[in-house]
Amino acid sequence: MLKEIVGIAKARDLLYSGKGLKAEEALQIGLIDEIASSSEDLMARARKYCDPFKDMAIGSVIGIKVSLRDPIRFFAEHNSERDVKLISEAVFSKNGQEGMRSILERRRPVFQ
Repeated sequence: MLKEIVGIAKARDLLYSGKGLKAEEALQIGLIDEIASSSEDLMARARKYCDPFKDMAIGSVIGIKVSLRDPIRFFAEHNSERDVKLISEAVFSKNGQEGMRSILERRRPVFQ
């Protein structure tokens, strides 16, 4: 799904490099819609965004949500088994475990 959101080139760069993203870059590539400056700002923005929904018919909101998510659901259902297998193999490999440990220990990984 990442490649559908940010494009194949950016998804490839993010996945192969293992780089994290700053909020500004995530916004620039379309991964997020807004940046909140604090938890209070986040809640205020969320309330402002959700406010119009309170006056909408719930069936309309559900219909919109389903129509937007169906292509993603279709993709996920057809690729999830393969993806889960590939991700599991990567995460549970020696290098995958080293990568996870290095994140938790806030250091560079030493891959074999």
